[in-house]
Amino acid sequence: MVRLATCLTALLILLSVLAATGGPSTLPRVPQGTASARGSLLSAVPPAKVSEGPSAHGFSGGDLPWPLHGVDRSGTEYACVQGWGFGDGPYDLASVEAIRSWNVTAVRVPLNEDCWLGINGVTPAYSGAPYRAFIAAYVHLLESQAIRPILDLHWNAPGTNLSTGQMPMADEDHAPAFWASVASTFRNDSLVIFDLYNEPYGISWNCWENGCFQTFTNPGWQTAGFQQLLNVVRSAGATSQLVLLGGLNWSNDDSGWLAHEPTDPAGPGHLGVSLHMYNFNTCSSWTCWNQTLLPIVQAGLPLVTGELGESDCNATFIDRYFGWADPLHVSYLGWTWDDWSSCTGPTLIANYTGAPYQAYGTGFRDHLLGFAVPPPAAPGAPFGVQALPGNASVRLSWSYPASNGSWPTEGYNVSWGTSATPSTVAYVAAGGPLALTVSSLANGVTYDFALQAVNEVGTGPWSSPVTAVPRSNVSAQVSASPLSGPPPLEVVYRSSISGGVAPYSELWSFGDGGTASGGPVVYHNFTAPGTFVARDQVCAQGGECVNATAPSVSVGALPVVAQAKATPLRGSGPLTVSLQGSATGGTSPYAYLWRFGDGGSGAGADPTHVFRLASGSATSPGTFVVRLWVNDSAHGSNETSLVVTVDPPIVLSIAASPISGSQPLHVTFWANASGGYGGLWFNWSLGDGTTSTGTPVTHTYSAAGTYPVTVRVGDLYGDATVGSTNISVLSLCSCPSSPPSIHPWEGPFLFPAIAIGGALLLAAAVFLVLRHRRGGSPPLAPPDGAPPAPTWPDAGGPQDPEGGALLPSAPGTDQGG
Repeated sequence: MVRLATCLTALLILLSVLAATGGPSTLPRVPQGTASARGSLLSAVPPAKVSEGPSAHGFSGGDLPWPLHGVDRSGTEYACVQGWGFGDGPYDLASVEAIRSWNVTAVRVPLNEDCWLGINGVTPAYSGAPYRAFIAAYVHLLESQAIRPILDLHWNAPGTNLSTGQMPMADEDHAPAFWASVASTFRNDSLVIFDLYNEPYGISWNCWENGCFQTFTNPGWQTAGFQQLLNVVRSAGATSQLVLLGGLNWSNDDSGWLAHEPTDPAGPGHLGVSLHMYNFNTCSSWTCWNQTLLPIVQAGLPLVTGELGESDCNATFIDRYFGWADPLHVSYLGWTWDDWSSCTGPTLIANYTGAPYQAYGTGFRDHLLGFAVPPPAAPGAPFGVQALPGNASVRLSWSYPASNGSWPTEGYNVSWGTSATPSTVAYVAAGGPLALTVSSLANGVTYDFALQAVNEVGTGPWSSPVTAVPRSNVSAQVSASPLSGPPPLEVVYRSSISGGVAPYSELWSFGDGGTASGGPVVYHNFTAPGTFVARDQVCAQGGECVNATAPSVSVGALPVVAQAKATPLRGSGPLTVSLQGSATGGTSPYAYLWRFGDGGSGAGADPTHVFRLASGSATSPGTFVVRLWVNDSAHGSNETSLVVTVDPPIVLSIAASPISGSQPLHVTFWANASGGYGGLWFNWSLGDGTTSTGTPVTHTYSAAGTYPVTVRVGDLYGDATVGSTNISVLSLCSCPSSPPSIHPWEGPFLFPAIAIGGALLLAAAVFLVLRHRRGGSPPLAPPDGAPPAPTWPDAGGPQDPEGGALLPSAPGTDQGG
């Protein structure tokens, strides 16, 4: 049930992908059997010997039937990276014989980049050398049953990413190494066909041809174009194999293929067009096929429908495509020979014995079985014949016949002559360039040309004649003015052309990377120094071209110009300044020499220097003129300067009054500062969460405590210093926080003590009164020399510590609190 749920989930994901992208239905799945029972090559058969020679469309290979009719064998792109096998299902002789029983002549084998190269953490048992050996054995097994293998790069990924799906294009990181290895492995096997990339999408035709930094995925990465991959394959020694290139939009759009056809180092006749065709694709009608695909067929290129299918389990769509493709000898392979039991896959078989799956599989099988290969016959006429006149010569080129009579084309008969002379016939063997230069012709005379193809059965009909008139060679001269000057220098080029057949085309290259077309007068502006030679490629009608070289133009160098910057330009000393020097013009590299204006010097583009005020200048700014000299390698020199100003440092003092006292306490703060530049600013933090600016500042503290007060003083350039003080605020109440201890004369003894004391005092008073009345002894006089008793002056008494006099106390009044 788990595996069934997994398969159903994969089907739902696939349907969503198809709805979003319109791409083909490559359906990887988790195996339902054990890893050891699936994806193993149970029996390898030595390859059969197949004779080699030019095939139906001129590319090297064995004499297998053409067009190709086959199936895709999915599994080798995903089983290995999922870590459970080399492929999905059996890959033994019996399974190949089951494929052959459908009259299959080609099998497309999808490959995984990481599995082939053994990189990015793929399970070693199913990657690297074991994976390559498995693929090679399966290729030989297919060839032993007269089945032509097609190897395609199906899954890939850039960098350290694991190849778990289809990408917009082959990646620059690994695809060239992949194809170098694959091509080297099969370089001596001309039956193998290389399909360089499965399904490009989300890129332009220029990227398709030359590579680019693609941004269809996030993050983006560098792709490898088909020209690069084709060069890699041929450089690896695989020069006889047919190479297929699929178009854009999941290989369903081949409309720009001919305009962007790469140059094959192996020469013509070894390149084919790959096409994927499903009922849900954009180009799925006869109208689109005739508009975009028929020109490819007419150009003589093999058109191989590497994937063909429909997602409804019916055969209606594929029958319609068979009706278009078969008369044009277009090859096709059905997706896919796997037992997924899926319509959206779509799958051809119910099991690996070859039982078809629903109407789709039955319709595909019956069509292949009913496809009758016609008996060998003479080929058709070559088409696309062109005759390009030259000087006493004509260059002929042509394309393959639309029909080769089901037998390899061996060569071509070429005929030419005039109305007044008999025809001459030459023979060109197949396998080389489809071109011939006919020389020793008379200039100004009209010649007729025709061709016919030849195979083992016989010669085909002559092509429609084409005419050409040889002309004298085209010649051209070019002048330039002026020939020297400083940049920017505008130069006028003039061409003078004779011979050939007008009108002429001109393509200019000016030696500095600039180009232009047209003539006979063109203008070009040189912006960099140097010596430049312009060339004009002149082509006459008929393709004859000649290159004309203009006199060299010398563009002098611009004088070197020095620039200097300083950060900061002003501040309090000591001031650390970062200097930046640069230069333009002249001839690099540059040398830098600094004079800092304070007696110091330095070298290099970006020195750092500390500027200080001179002794005795602590109250006024100092100005330093910094000079920079730049010398270039051609002995050019330039000077510039800037001014650095150093201000006196900020000196700060802070005062407060009072600094302590009882709450509420009213305090005034002063900040005295000097130095810096421009007006100074003052920011106070008063310790109780409040702030203030300026000076002086008055603040009231309502709660007791110790308050740290800070002031930050700065100037217009941001230099600053900080001063601080503390304010102590006392509480009005200093009562003890706990009750005092009880003394014997307190508490229960208090009232008796008061009573007794009061009685004693009363008795003493009575005694003194009675004695006075009786004329007691006089009061005691102070001893000799003793000062008189003190008195409080009217002007004031003892001074209050806070300032101000205390009032005198009257006799007998309470002076306590």
